[in-house]
Amino acid sequence: MIAELGLRLPHSIALVAKAIPGDAATYSYTCFQHAFELTEPPQLIVDIATLWPHVYPNSKFVAYLIEHYLEEVGSDEIRDRDVVVYFNGGVARHAGRVQGERVVSKWGTAHLWRHALYEVPSAYGNEVRFFRPLCREDSQQAFVRFAEIETGETFLQ
Repeated sequence: MIAELGLRLPHSIALVAKAIPGDAATYSYTCFQHAFELTEPPQLIVDIATLWPHVYPNSKFVAYLIEHYLEEVGSDEIRDRDVVVYFNGGVARHAGRVQGERVVSKWGTAHLWRHALYEVPSAYGNEVRFFRPLCREDSQQAFVRFAEIETGETFLQ
């Protein structure tokens, strides 16, 4: 469909990695998990998301990250690996990673794409903000703290 779209409307969208049915490693994560280094999460995060299905790396988690962990940068300060978050109606709807002049992002739980900043589905919104990336360990810790707030449970001492 993306290739067919290019015949009618030129674009720079390119496939980075396919989501392959039957291969959970290719489709069992979302754009937020990709952007914040939470793919293949540790068992504690899997257990939390299993026991509390409403607690996962979603828009509410991204709002928590923005409030407590992320360093926002201006569009003139962007560098590779920074995180771009797309907002629609003030709510985070999508995220990706800056790679050169493009963004790499997971669309839903489907394919991973490389695209220009605004070459995304319109449902993701047209307001973007940029943030310095968190390392995998910091993202994991932030998620566990977020989960503690959401569930009222204590997971780390």
